[in-house]
Amino acid sequence: MFKLKKNLQLDDKGDISMYSDLISLLKELTNAENHCLNNVKIHEDNPILVKEWGDRAKMLRDIRTKYMKILPINKGDESWCTEKHLLTATKNLDEIGNRYYFDGLESQAQECYNDSSIILEEILKIANIGGEK
Repeated sequence: MFKLKKNLQLDDKGDISMYSDLISLLKELTNAENHCLNNVKIHEDNPILVKEWGDRAKMLRDIRTKYMKILPINKGDESWCTEKHLLTATKNLDEIGNRYYFDGLESQAQECYNDSSIILEEILKIANIGGEK
């Protein structure tokens, strides 16, 4: 879905394809958690459904948290939360780009994909995975 810029280099911390897969996983888990929380709001009059959707959201958050620990994020500041929000932003840009693409608006789609790639580079820089320091 995204392409890394040519100047983004892998350092000795690991295989870039594994991090690419990990980032895709984290984006999907973040979005799935958000959809579960939206369902909690939608079904606010049904305590059974609120609990079911709330439990699903917590389970997805726990799994996402477990896999975010793989990223070598500098703990002790706002990096962790920043990464989560940036992951969501890249996922949203990818989805908007896909909509543009299927509507025949290829230049707008490419702009979304490029912006997603720029944000992805920042995610990797924050995690000290690659790119210029």
